[in-house]
This record gives sequence, structure tokens and C-alpha cells, in this order.
Amino acid sequence: MRIVPPEMATLLRDSGLPWRVELGSRHYKVIVAGKFVTILPRSPSARNHNGSGHKNALAHVRRAIREQQRG
Repeated sequence: MRIVPPEMATLLRDSGLPWRVELGSRHYKVIVAGKFVTILPRSPSARNHNGSGHKNALAHVRRAIREQQRG
């Protein structure tokens, strides 16, 4: 089972920042450098990686990485 979409996993790995995915009651929580960034659905049927929710989650991750690297 793939929780983190491939584009997001690549973004997180290449950032060099510590990150993790925590299990929530209804969603997975993406944490970057100790800061909550976004959620990912737990339901396999809701995990389509091409909708606006997916694009928004990627934007949240990019923004969090940019803010952490700026200092």
C-alpha cells in the first residue's frame, strides 16, 4: 500500500528535511520538520492522485519546505 503519492515522496526525500506520516483517525498527517503540513485520506477509494486535493497537498508540502529552508 502506498500512502504518500510518488511526487510528494520525491519532494520530501529531496528536501533533506526530516518528515514523517502519522496515522490519524480518518486521515494520514504529513509532518515536515516537526510542523503539521497537510493530510492524506486513509480511504483507498479517495486516494486518487490527480484531483485538486492532491494538487493542494503538494502545494502545502512545497510551501512548508520553502519556509523551512529559508530559516
